[in-house]
Amino acid sequence: MTIANARPRVVIAEEDAGIRASLCQLISRLSVEVSGVSNGSELVLVLTDDRPVDLLIVDADLPWMSGLRVALLARRWGMDVPMILLTVSPDDVLRSKVAELGAADLLPMFTSPDELLALVRDRLFHWEMAPADPVN
Repeated sequence: MTIANARPRVVIAEEDAGIRASLCQLISRLSVEVSGVSNGSELVLVLTDDRPVDLLIVDADLPWMSGLRVALLARRWGMDVPMILLTVSPDDVLRSKVAELGAADLLPMFTSPDELLALVRDRLFHWEMAPADPVN
């Protein structure tokens, strides 16, 4: 959590309005602040506003700028926020790219609600980004 006594902020980026609404409703069960965006452009705006984000749930194939591309930019900008990337077609190339992000998980788009909630709980309340290896 970013501020003492504040609810964690979760941002969900999904182009399909129905899926986005369902994900927002599901994640809000955890008593967190949830906001949704529909494309990479909106996600970039959210990531660059003054309010910290505690978890990103991102469709890897967002329009305008892919969710994967935005996630890579977030890491380049020094954001160590945990991320869950969702995709309808997980493949080895995408798995490899997500692994390079560090502190990121790749899930099939239609993961069970219980499994997704368990992962969100873990990433919000038990997660710390591993420190970088020291340079000798």
